[in-house]
Amino acid sequence: MGEEVVTVQRPAQQKATWSLIAGLIAVFGLFPLIQLPAAVAGLVFGIPGLKSTKRGLAIAGIALSTLALIVLIWLAVSLYGAIQHVGFDEFLGQFLAD
Repeated sequence: MGEEVVTVQRPAQQKATWSLIAGLIAVFGLFPLIQLPAAVAGLVFGIPGLKSTKRGLAIAGIALSTLALIVLIWLAVSLYGAIQHVGFDEFLGQFLAD
């Protein structure tokens, strides 16, 4: 009869994989409300994933998550500065007028 081979990943390996997936969602996500939690999850899963044999996936997930967090912080600071510069009503009016 045929033998069945079962591959079992250890939790640290799964965390490294999930770190990469979350990092990709954080970078390529369409909405900041999805990107921010994905970036945080990428870091949370990536740090313990560094101890696995899939260390490269964990490093990639951490790098992508960090990049996404930097871009999101830059976006928030820029948006805040724009609102402070022109005022909230005028800023919002520019989007509603189009």
